[in-house]
Amino acid sequence: MLPGPVKFVFLETRQLVEASAYPYFILLGQRLGSIVLGWEALIQCVPDIYIDSMGYAFTPPLFKYLGACQVGSYVHYPTISIDMLSVVRDRNPRFNNSAFISQNPILSNCKLLYYFMFAFLYGLTRKGPLLADLSVPQAADKKTVEEQVALKLILIGGCHNHEDEARVTRLRDLCEKLRVGDKVEFKINIPFEELKRHLAEATTGLHTMWNEHFGIGVVECMAAGTVILAHNSGGPKLDTVVPYDGGVTGCLADDEDSYAKAMDIILSSSPEKRLDIRRNARHSVSRFSDQEFERSFLAAVEPLMLTENR
Repeated sequence: MLPGPVKFVFLETRQLVEASAYPYFILLGQRLGSIVLGWEALIQCVPDIYIDSMGYAFTPPLFKYLGACQVGSYVHYPTISIDMLSVVRDRNPRFNNSAFISQNPILSNCKLLYYFMFAFLYGLTRKGPLLADLSVPQAADKKTVEEQVALKLILIGGCHNHEDEARVTRLRDLCEKLRVGDKVEFKINIPFEELKRHLAEATTGLHTMWNEHFGIGVVECMAAGTVILAHNSGGPKLDTVVPYDGGVTGCLADDEDSYAKAMDIILSSSPEKRLDIRRNARHSVSRFSDQEFERSFLAAVEPLMLTENR
């Protein structure tokens, strides 16, 4: 029970932290925009304790030095990472490194310098206390098998805007072009109960995102009892799809061939072996339960409370 009512303060400059507001230099633009947003919040309410839970890393110094507040950060995922720097340095085209830049050595070096400068500034803002280091994931793909001789891929996710809808349309068209339209189903914005049913019936949960920060979709598949096959990077590699009590909790892959081999191994394994993996995976995700999060979060914020009460 809370000791008193909760007051919500609505801000007018929220659009300044949207990626769509910056055609170029998105990372820097969003962070500078967050300072404006933070300033608007500060002049409306000067709190005793400020906790950033949105990843606006440039706002805690604002509240600490101008508002004289106790500050902390709940880090969903780092704004910039070594993996992001390596993509630009190695000139690999990715969603955050267009082919136009990756194919041009001068532009790549300029972007790398920009990333290093931003990483330095970002590092300065992270000297304060950190409350946690978890991430909010993006949607993961789900793959079910009705029979080993009749594979079917079910893609489950949400469409939030016209860009999402256009992406689904392109995927549908690609399936028809590749003549696998009858083997792929799209489940868009389905109810939670239907989602749980698909996860319960699936043999394999397929996750293909490179450098996933944490992977709640991965955890959901493991908790639901599917054999997870995730990308061998980021959170799944370091934190999620890792051995538990010496047992295997899932599979990892990093290219088309390794994914194909891993799926072949999963589908050809005996039901008993798959059951062992599923059992290990389900037990391992107790690390990410609501109860464990509550305990860890309260333990992290307690020093801020004690400091404020001195």
